[in-house]
Amino acid sequence: VPVPELLFEAPEPIPLFGMELVGGFAAEPVMEEPRPDETAAGVAAAWEAAVDLLVALQEPAPADLDLDGEPVADPAGELDRWTATLEAAGLGGDPPARALLDALTAAPPRPLAPRLTHGDFRLGNVMRTADGAVTALVDWEIWSVGDPRADLGWLTVYTDPASFPGLGRAAAGTPTAADVVDRYRAATGAPSDGIAWFEALACFKLGAVVAHNLRRHREGRHHDPYQERLAPAPAALFERGLALDG
Repeated sequence: VPVPELLFEAPEPIPLFGMELVGGFAAEPVMEEPRPDETAAGVAAAWEAAVDLLVALQEPAPADLDLDGEPVADPAGELDRWTATLEAAGLGGDPPARALLDALTAAPPRPLAPRLTHGDFRLGNVMRTADGAVTALVDWEIWSVGDPRADLGWLTVYTDPASFPGLGRAAAGTPTAADVVDRYRAATGAPSDGIAWFEALACFKLGAVVAHNLRRHREGRHHDPYQERLAPAPAALFERGLALDG
């Protein structure tokens, strides 16, 4: 798995680190205007490379990475984590969000053998070239050890422009969520059981994160006007999650 080389780190006066400058770019086709060099073939190749990268990331067991002492996040633990974010966003009583939470809580899947999970695995965090070649996987700030289907479910959300009303676009070359899952399962032999639950969990998680970021922006805690463009997304994501879980 290619990552930038760490050049330095310092705990004071504030914790910081510096990495090498990696070539390429990161883009999320369904959420952004097309780049001048965007082609359907390049987008399709980027998606294929991203799935293959996820497979490579999940191949070693935690012990192989000296991570066997890390706490393991099971499906129920993941749900608890993002429920707290939903509450912080002020949507704990939102009917679609609550309905999705209740559905997810009612039937969490049996955990698979834990693997390193990135936490925000998507094209927007994969540095690549216009022809789809990967140069680095970045933005590891919420990595953990947990169920490998968590990263897979998260990746599938970004295949559907309808998850981002008023902002999303149908980028030529983008696969369907089913295509992503099929490629992943062909490479890993992973069972299909529980994948739909993790896809629905990803909708719940992203809806909670977007709502939380929007609240922080509107309260003046973190100025980011882009969050206003994402304002309709939580409702769409909760509805998508209910359809998947149902």
